Amino acid sequence: MRYKIWIGKRESDILTYKFFDYSITFYGSNKNINSSFSNEYRQKSSYSDDFTVFVINNLNTIYRKYQDIEIHFYSGIFANRIIAKCPSYKKSIVNTNSIFLLNNLRHKTLSRVWLNNSVSVPSFTLLSKDECNIDYLGTKFDGYSSFVIQKNYSGGGAGTYLMNNHNESTVINKLNENELYLVSPFYFPSQSLSCHILIDKNDCVVFPVSEQMIYSQKDNLEYVGNRYLSNESPISLLIKESAFSIGNKLKNIGYRGICGFDYIYYNGEVFLVEINPRYQGSSYILNYALKKYQLPSLFELNTMCFNGEIPNRIKSAINSLKVNYINNYIVYHDYNDLIKAKDIKSNKINMIFSDGYENALRFEKGCYLFRYMLPCDEF
Repeated sequence: MRYKIWIGKRESDILTYKFFDYSITFYGSNKNINSSFSNEYRQKSSYSDDFTVFVINNLNTIYRKYQDIEIHFYSGIFANRIIAKCPSYKKSIVNTNSIFLLNNLRHKTLSRVWLNNSVSVPSFTLLSKDECNIDYLGTKFDGYSSFVIQKNYSGGGAGTYLMNNHNESTVINKLNENELYLVSPFYFPSQSLSCHILIDKNDCVVFPVSEQMIYSQKDNLEYVGNRYLSNESPISLLIKESAFSIGNKLKNIGYRGICGFDYIYYNGEVFLVEINPRYQGSSYILNYALKKYQLPSLFELNTMCFNGEIPNRIKSAINSLKVNYINNYIVYHDYNDLIKAKDIKSNKINMIFSDGYENALRFEKGCYLFRYMLPCDEF
């Protein structure tokens, strides 16, 4: 039997459905079958050069012990980076799309330009730092006074700024003169939503839709969790219809496996915001639900997509899957967040995923602390 390894951001991504023999993660317990990069110094996650070296060194150690290895990645982008540095690993790395395809899909502007032909997307334009000023944006988007400015490659809210008259100079100072930014009007009031999708050679299947919890921290919009919705809700039905249409387009250009779509719901319409060609922050909740219903894990389903197709009986079960859970992230911004973290733990929530939080002695501002999951009926 092959020795199965997980490489990604958090050890907790794989703890709700046992499948792997070992994990190499940015955050984790650093015990037993986990090797974690961020331990005593809790820092913001990134696929940095230091983390890349850490992963390669761990893989070298594992290769000396095991011959038959199967490596799964949270992000195909990072998988391709490892292959570029260590081509000999390619034979062991499974379920990856080409770097060209991944970069095209995760490029926020390019994906909107393409999908704008078939689904609704927010109004947008591509601008330089010099053009990202309130006066000019007011002429581009008549009737709006706040605007979302995004790097074309970013995730989890990093590189996403909310600009208005009050913080214009602060946001502009954070922009790079050598980059172009995706700019849209800030639709308010609106809901942020997302869904997972699996794409095989013949078809795609859409998982239950979740409402994202977005926290406005100074000038940034930050993802801090999500709550799964009923499959029968009008918003869920609208998003599933859109996601199925997009999934088939991805299938036709050769994409396989798991993917995530982010949406906003505004004035009775859903708008695709971006594509995330990887596992998602709430994937561990779906694994929890899949195990409860005795269905294969996302890891196994992803492999089915690359090897052929998911059986119709499983697709049917996924279409009716009920996920009644809320996923909450605790992120460190100041000392009050540490107090909040202690309060949460004292409440004895039985589904806390610390990802090595208890090992930390120092914290970088903006770093992930831990997360916890609750049934929706507790709210």
